[in-house]
Formats: sequence, structure tokens, C-alpha cells
Amino acid sequence: MYKRKKLTEKNNKWLKVPFVRGVIALYDAMVVGTKELIFASNQAGFEEEKLSDKEIGWTVFVSIAFRNWSFYGATFIYWWFII
Repeated sequence: MYKRKKLTEKNNKWLKVPFVRGVIALYDAMVVGTKELIFASNQAGFEEEKLSDKEIGWTVFVSIAFRNWSFYGATFIYWWFII
């Protein structure tokens, strides 16, 4: 499957900051979830799709960026044009 990296406070000083630790945990959970969804789709389908860690990372980054853009963009449009 894949190799899981251990992140500890000893080897990463940013893990001591609560907000940053939460962002890192969210990103890690999304990467693991994306890998598991790809694995499940490969088991159910006929073609096997191989994605590198870099491609999965970009997929998660783009999905978070699109979510932020759509949420904040919609909020801005609402407040700017409606109110």
C-alpha cells in the first residue's frame, strides 16, 4: 500500500503550535483518505490507477484551495452585492 511517516514533536517544532498541528492533521487525514478512495476504486473497477504521492498531494491542495475560494468568494459576493 503506502509507507506512513511518523511526525513527532521531537523532529518537528511546528507540531507544538495547536493551530498548525490541526492543519497538518487535516492535510494528513485528507491524503490518507484520498489514497484509500483510490485503492477502493481500483478494487471495484477494471483499470488500476497509479498516482504518485506528489499527485495526491496536489489533488488535496487543489481541493482545499477550491473549497476556500468558493466559500470565501461566495461570501464576498453575497456581502458586496446583496447587502
